[in-house]
Amino acid sequence: MTAPRLGKKELPRASSSARGEKKLLLGRALASPYGILIVFPGIVLAVGLFLALVGQRALKVSNVALGQRRLAEQAGLITAHLQQALGSADPMLDRLSDFALTHTSDKSQAEAVAVMLDLM
Repeated sequence: MTAPRLGKKELPRASSSARGEKKLLLGRALASPYGILIVFPGIVLAVGLFLALVGQRALKVSNVALGQRRLAEQAGLITAHLQQALGSADPMLDRLSDFALTHTSDKSQAEAVAVMLDLM
């Protein structure tokens, strides 16, 4: 009964394995002032870089979606304006044709001005 005991169980003996020594050496290196000055700012830098990249990607996706939505709205508006303009083109052309066939030089210019205003 030379080994230390806790209750009915024997405590594990301290081993001097190479793996344990490496862990101890790494722990001492991280706990040193230089380790703290290098490792922790490195961790903060890595997390900051990760968050910046994720934020940039999210912003890019958001901007692309917004641009597509705005483009679709503008295309719809332009389509409506063109349909309105082309819908009123036939009556104006008919009026211009009638004016050209019936107008003579001795008639008033007011009628000619009204037809030309329609064209503009």
